[in-house]
Amino acid sequence: MIGKGSFGVVYLSFEPSTHKKIAIKKVFQDIRTKNNEVCLLYKLNHPNIIQMIDNFTILEKGRMYTCIVSDYYDTDLLRLFLKRKRID
Repeated sequence: MIGKGSFGVVYLSFEPSTHKKIAIKKVFQDIRTKNNEVCLLYKLNHPNIIQMIDNFTILEKGRMYTCIVSDYYDTDLLRLFLKRKRID
């Protein structure tokens, strides 16, 4: 586990064939907001938004979770923002 937030956790993993680092975000699947993030990520295409590589659903201890696979970046939005503020 490399991160934890209000809606889920993020794990570091590796793409099996290339050994490239990837991030897997696991969020509880709430029936009221089911797959909203996945639907939005499919539609969004912008250089400032991390692209979703894949997604899947798992059942763990009787609860459904959505897992979103994306490229791994060794930073977060706050660090990028603070770094940019120092440059400007």
